[in-house]
Amino acid sequence: MFGVHALIIEDNQDSITVLGQLLRGEGATYSAVTRPSQLSMETLDAASVIFLDLDMPEMNGYQVFKMLRGEYGIAAPIIAYTVNTNEKATTRQLGFDGMLAKPVDGACFHDQWERILAGESIWDDC
Repeated sequence: MFGVHALIIEDNQDSITVLGQLLRGEGATYSAVTRPSQLSMETLDAASVIFLDLDMPEMNGYQVFKMLRGEYGIAAPIIAYTVNTNEKATTRQLGFDGMLAKPVDGACFHDQWERILAGESIWDDC
């Protein structure tokens, strides 16, 4: 879908590149921050969806999620973007809108993206 902007909060540049290419393939734009301290209200307000890594050195994804939903009041879908797929129950319980496993399966991404945009959660692998 065109006109959709995603925010990637991720400390690994390769993971940003892969997800960014998939997003561009869907007609979306994206921005990325490698450290949560780089977040601004302008960046957050522009995001239609947020992909959040759970394992970052400055703040973990759970701390960032709490800050986004609590302090900043962000209502956009927040998708855990992680290799830690064993954290699915925890992220679901805390209120994440889904989980996208790394490495992203390019064959599944279109369907997952469409479901996110339709307001559905994504908890399955494909």
